[in-house]
Amino acid sequence: MRKLLYITLAVLIAFACEEPGDADILNAHSVVPVEGTVELNVPTTSALWIDINAESATLDVTGEGLDQIDAISVDVRLVGTDGISGEAAVLEEITDVASLSDTISLTYTGTEILSALGLSADAVAAGSKFVLSFTKTIDGVKYSDRGSYTILVSCPTNIALGDYQLKGGTDIVTLTYDGAGIYTLSNLNFNYYSPSYGDINAKFLDVCNDLTLQGFSGNTPYGIAWVGEGSYNPDTGEISFNYADATYNPSYFAAATFVPVP
Repeated sequence: MRKLLYITLAVLIAFACEEPGDADILNAHSVVPVEGTVELNVPTTSALWIDINAESATLDVTGEGLDQIDAISVDVRLVGTDGISGEAAVLEEITDVASLSDTISLTYTGTEILSALGLSADAVAAGSKFVLSFTKTIDGVKYSDRGSYTILVSCPTNIALGDYQLKGGTDIVTLTYDGAGIYTLSNLNFNYYSPSYGDINAKFLDVCNDLTLQGFSGNTPYGIAWVGEGSYNPDTGEISFNYADATYNPSYFAAATFVPVP
């Protein structure tokens, strides 16, 4: 039976207006205000799953000076696992912006996103991404925001949390869930650096049991950035990785498998 595809909504950035046609994307929290334009901001902590066939996600867009805007177009495009970007489509156009408050709540279902692009759920591969962006019309002139929401297409994630034992060893690590398909493993420093370095945690993303290490997580000791790929076996519960430290030893890979502690 085909697995239901789910979508992870990861709010990436704050928005700023710029000249039409510019599709650059800013880094997290970056804002480049342009004099005379309207600056919109979005929350940076939201993360939720949407069933592509049923559930909905609400995007709360906040800003000042919404009464200056004549219309807001919400555009969506698909970036496939092959890296090819599809044509953009209009998901929604809001023309009565002046009556809105400084917070706009936009709710979309996976079905609505697919319908705007003329796609079925079966046509969208896990690992693909939907990219939502905004275009504002002010006094008849369109301005594109340098920013986007990225929505990752995945399966429901159900990796068991708790303690795991290093296969072939006695070391115990703990797995916790951060949300939006991201997990934290308390230690991945096996077959790599000296144990005297202590525990060096790792974050990874689960996309339909294919795991991708996320590099430096902001609190990884010594600036070590675990990168590489792994897998989760739902039948045995085992988690396996091939990994390297992108900071100091990007060409040296080690392997480790973790087994759930009964």
